Amino acid sequence: MDDTLLFRLDVAPARRVIALVFMMLLSVILIYTAINSPLGFGVRGFLLAIGVVTLLGARALARGTKASVDLREDGIYLSTGEELAHIDNIDRVEPGMFAMKPSGGISVKLKTAPGFAFVPGMYWRVGRTLGIGGVTIRGAAKAMSDGLAAYLAERDAKQSGQPD
Repeated sequence: MDDTLLFRLDVAPARRVIALVFMMLLSVILIYTAINSPLGFGVRGFLLAIGVVTLLGARALARGTKASVDLREDGIYLSTGEELAHIDNIDRVEPGMFAMKPSGGISVKLKTAPGFAFVPGMYWRVGRTLGIGGVTIRGAAKAMSDGLAAYLAERDAKQSGQPD
């Protein structure tokens, strides 16, 4: 891994707390309703299952948002060292308001699909799309998106033999 850090995308503390509170509140409401409602057994079981899954999602969000997302010269990594996308596998950054991306985040199109990955509030990778953001700082995500797009344009110009 190349240690040249180009951009760091940190978690916004207020967004993290709000996301955790709402996920835990939703899970408590679902579990309470499943236990104390006169609904049928199947519906109560469904509500209980969704409540438990939401609670596990809140736990994953709490753990996953301790890291930051780093753009390095050789790819996109978590600050823990986990690789999200190697620079050779990044095709382009999806710009625009209507791109499928997390709230306040960025969407990156990959050349090949490295497999499914998901950390609530931080990133998701489905097929050839990597979405980064959710509880991250919106301005830093925009700067990272612009920086990555410029870096990719420079890389593509070098590969095609065009001068800068």
